[in-house]
Amino acid sequence: MINVSVSLYPQETEESDQIINNSIKKLKEKVSGITVGPVDTEFSAEPEVVWDALKAMYEEAESTGNEVSMEVTFTNSQV
Repeated sequence: MINVSVSLYPQETEESDQIINNSIKKLKEKVSGITVGPVDTEFSAEPEVVWDALKAMYEEAESTGNEVSMEVTFTNSQV
């Protein structure tokens, strides 16, 4: 099991909230037990699920045509 903290940063757009919300919706389609905070989103899953979920989240944000940055922290600690 991997614990993940992910933050998404759309660049140079006035629609950053919408891009982030749509990306979180896409993430929720892939994993459960998500905690959405003011700065990051956290979840735990098996490695294959983590990679698939993060890819879906990033691709959703990127599909807007805007530049996007995503910061991810992984840990295998028992929380």
